[in-house]
Amino acid sequence: MAREAVKKIVLCEKATEEKIAKAEAEAKKIIADAEKAGEKLLYDTEERMRNFARELLDRATKEAEAELSKILSEKQGDADKLSALAEGKMKEAASEIAERVVKG
Repeated sequence: MAREAVKKIVLCEKATEEKIAKAEAEAKKIIADAEKAGEKLLYDTEERMRNFARELLDRATKEAEAELSKILSEKQGDADKLSALAEGKMKEAASEIAERVVKG
């Protein structure tokens, strides 16, 4: 009878060791899966942030280009006005010089 009790104990210990090994393997798999999921989440988040930053940069570039175009248009108008004013002044100056030469 003692032998059978020892045999049962040995079998029980072996079963327990197998259950522990199986539990450890499951725990390692759970940890590996969690790490993999975490890495994927991190990668996906970084990708979304890169896309968001690209969109912001594109939007800011378009806004800056529009503002620059507006400013250049305004300044071109100012330059045209100054050019016309200068041309008028040149005609006045030429007339005055011609008048002085004639009156001499």
